[in-house]
Amino acid sequence: GAFGRKGMAINFVTNDERQPLRDIEHYYNTQIEELPMNIADLI
Repeated sequence: GAFGRKGMAINFVTNDERQPLRDIEHYYNTQIEELPMNIADLI
């Protein structure tokens, strides 16, 4: 996040972009969580 605050980024990913995204996860040793189809489920 900005100025030491926590933040979130939302990216829309096509099927063709899934593997490069997994490669980025692997490189940075992290996991990018997939949001549910219905965002209201998070509330």
